[in-house]
Amino acid sequence: MRLFRPLALLVALPVMLATGGLRAHSFDLALFVPLSGPEREIGEEMRAGFLEATREFDAHPGQESDGHLGGLDVYVTVIDSARAESGVTLPGDPAFLVGRLPPRLAAGDDPGDGPLTVTVTGPLRAAEARAVGYDLARLIALAVRARGGDFGDRRALRAALRKAWATHPYRSDRAFFRLSDSS
Repeated sequence: MRLFRPLALLVALPVMLATGGLRAHSFDLALFVPLSGPEREIGEEMRAGFLEATREFDAHPGQESDGHLGGLDVYVTVIDSARAESGVTLPGDPAFLVGRLPPRLAAGDDPGDGPLTVTVTGPLRAAEARAVGYDLARLIALAVRARGGDFGDRRALRAALRKAWATHPYRSDRAFFRLSDSS
């Protein structure tokens, strides 16, 4: 009987890993950036800045995630915001929707368990887009770290995001960011 438990774990572990059953220390995020059309260069720079910030802290060899924010693995799905208005399928259950969100998602009127939204607004130049992407990722990291990775209390996570927005030392201009009314 003693041998059965370790053996069962050895058999179950690869199955749990393959099906995503062991992602307690990670979260999904949808990053909306223009990857086509006239703002393509802006979108590429914003994505590069965002991913730079995810790889800045806590990286480790052999990681399967797209990086880390707030001490947790983050899985980033990049969506072309220039084409997202026609409809988009969100990955799994993202904790955050960030970037150049389409108006229907930017409203962020779900006060319940929906994803938190941070919209990048206003005209951007490619020269400042990388810093905006970087700051966007750092805002998420500060909020996640402040909550110790706890996504269970969405109100507290929203409050941590608001505090991060108000106190973060930006590389870019804070005026580019708008939190949803429910964030």
